[in-house]
Amino acid sequence: MTGTVLHCGACGAQLLPADRFCERCGAQTDAGTPDAVDLDRAAAVTDAGHLRGRNEDAFHLATVGEATVAVVCDGVSTSDAPDLAARRAADAAGTALADGVADDAAIAAAVVAARIAVRKLPVAGYGSLGAPSCTIVCCVARPGLAVVGWVGDSRAYWASGAEARLLTSDDASDNQLTRWIGADAPAKPARVITLVPAAPGRLVLCSDGFWNYAPAPDEVRGLVRAEATAGEVARTLLQTALERGGRDNITVAVIDVEAHA
Repeated sequence: MTGTVLHCGACGAQLLPADRFCERCGAQTDAGTPDAVDLDRAAAVTDAGHLRGRNEDAFHLATVGEATVAVVCDGVSTSDAPDLAARRAADAAGTALADGVADDAAIAAAVVAARIAVRKLPVAGYGSLGAPSCTIVCCVARPGLAVVGWVGDSRAYWASGAEARLLTSDDASDNQLTRWIGADAPAKPARVITLVPAAPGRLVLCSDGFWNYAPAPDEVRGLVRAEATAGEVARTLLQTALERGGRDNITVAVIDVEAHA
């Protein structure tokens, strides 16, 4: 979906970029969503990039006691209202993670919440493309443990000293998504991986607007400087993608994770 056309997530009416409320139904819009959050032990940034008319990525980042919850969503550009799909999914998943942070099934519940939120977006009235859709990668990180879940091709990397790992595997074939969040998506649960780090390190959650420019785990590790803060690393990753082309929306979240005792 191209251009800067925005729609109300409640009724589908077209919005102007400066609108804070829908004139048709009165619903509050997503205008004013922050493009950066820095919580010391975690940080996230997002940018539309050099070529896109709007940002169809979204993130959610929060701390709950000793835990950090993070979500990165990337709107599917071949669907209608991908920006709203990403925003609704990120908010719903983030809220569910915060509510169930100590629950072993928190990741699965968060992805279900994201699916419900996106399916509630009206399909009619947007255009001729597919139902509003997005990808998602999310995590709950606490001292000595991180649980990551995903649907689609948004990724999670782990960087710790000399260790570098890609934790996720893309739900894609021949550059086409095989799984996503949306009304027309395959009914399959999120995939989940649990990390018990032997040494402190950092999780990096990101949309393909970043990892297309730094896909290799070792390359990501080289950018995740241990002496820098999470916020500094997040800004470095964003700037790297912009300097290498920035042809897509870019979102990264960086989360510090302590070693397992």
